[in-house]
Amino acid sequence: MNETIKYKLVNAIRYFGDAFFYPFFSLYLRSQDLVEDNIGFILSISPIIAIIANPIYSAICNNIKKTKNTLKIVTCLEGLIILTIAFSSNFYLISALTLLMAICGSCHYGLMDSLTSVYSSENNISYSSIRIYGSIAYIIATTLGGYVIDFLGFEASFAIACILFIISGIMYHMIKPIEFDTDSNNHSDNNINNNSDIGNNKNINLENTTSSKLSIFKNKKYVLFIIFYMLLLGTHFSSDGFYSLYLESRGITSNEFGMVYSYFVTFEVLTLIYLNKTKKKFDTNKMLILASLLLITRLICNYLYLDLYIVIAVSALRGIGYAICLHYCYDYVVKIVGAEKGTFAIMMMTLLYSLYLALFNNIFGNIIKNHSYKRFYFVAICLAIIALIIAIIRFIIYRKENLKTNNS
Repeated sequence: MNETIKYKLVNAIRYFGDAFFYPFFSLYLRSQDLVEDNIGFILSISPIIAIIANPIYSAICNNIKKTKNTLKIVTCLEGLIILTIAFSSNFYLISALTLLMAICGSCHYGLMDSLTSVYSSENNISYSSIRIYGSIAYIIATTLGGYVIDFLGFEASFAIACILFIISGIMYHMIKPIEFDTDSNNHSDNNINNNSDIGNNKNINLENTTSSKLSIFKNKKYVLFIIFYMLLLGTHFSSDGFYSLYLESRGITSNEFGMVYSYFVTFEVLTLIYLNKTKKKFDTNKMLILASLLLITRLICNYLYLDLYIVIAVSALRGIGYAICLHYCYDYVVKIVGAEKGTFAIMMMTLLYSLYLALFNNIFGNIIKNHSYKRFYFVAICLAIIALIIAIIRFIIYRKENLKTNNS
């Protein structure tokens, strides 16, 4: 089987399974009569564990073979824990199981994205051209998941997630180690060290020393970018943890929420298709400003408590904005730090993102419980606006440099 097809399949299957569990997790917790601050605490477990687990996984997964072997093990364990959660109702038991699930899954997408990003970079293909299959899977699975929960219960939906996670673990086993092409001119912009040990069929150690890893934090572009990424996507994904509850408070059922989720992911897929197919090259920093504006607009509509149909319609902006981030962010990180440091750079970005999520999942949960969804969305809007300001600053700072690159 072609390697690119394997990467597309593992993305599709993993996200298909994900869509039967994670979008409905908050609704499941609500069905167990938990209140917002308890839900916020449980939702914060995964990013808290990610902070601890991230450097451990980074140390373990110091080459492609170890990364894929780790992924195949932890994704199977994660699936089995999800199945156990489906038959649990006690707050403390669910919290303990969520802790175990987080140990296995909190860093999964960071590892998966780094694996996919390095593969796409080495083969001169777009990361989002592979990741799009995960989004397509989400469109189908979230709609199906809502109906499965409505007719068969959360247990059935979570069991399907378990099975698909195990299948994705098998797919990881089929992926071959990446061979770096030292003779290719495609990596001249990525500052690849061509003297590294990269012979045929060898496992590639992407980061050899602690000092070389930490040198990415001397890269001002990288540091400013992860602050932007953390504020924009961290705020949005933290608020998304309560989006199903917000819609439920306005009369939306689980199967209807599944369709809403599929709706905005459809726009995500359409945007990714367009960005992958168009021959027109867009400036990365301009596109990230656009993504910020779209995501902020969506938060404002939720804050204003507009008509429910308008709120749902505007959620399409979430799909478009996130698609832009998917298309540009990971490839951009690999580009500015180099392919050799790409895995570590993405993992560090994921760590800081997780720290942010852990903090604001608890803060947002308490704001909702003690105040209102309106206050919650106001705070989220303020944080996202700071991200927009940083995006504009980045565009101004690197404008001349981008012009030189585009004209060369």
